Amino acid sequence: MVQLANKFSGGLVLGLCIPALALFVYFIVIHPEIGFFAFIAENQRVRLLSPLLSLAALLNLAAFYFFLQKKWFKTVQGVISATLIYALLILLLKFVL
Repeated sequence: MVQLANKFSGGLVLGLCIPALALFVYFIVIHPEIGFFAFIAENQRVRLLSPLLSLAALLNLAAFYFFLQKKWFKTVQGVISATLIYALLILLLKFVL
């Protein structure tokens, strides 16, 4: 059995999935009547996608502190890296697209 404890890749995958799942849950709860890609396109059109992603990326703080308490520093590095990827995406959406 593969052990995923204290691995950079585990933290990276988790850090990328948490905000994506949060955005999907927001979509399901608030706008279930439209498709997911239409939801993304509409929020980008009205310039709300970058703030939504910013709020979703804040959920990585919970994973960060959880793994920090367990002293899984490689996993923490993965979560931080994923958060930086989201930060670059948010900057791209906000200022370029």
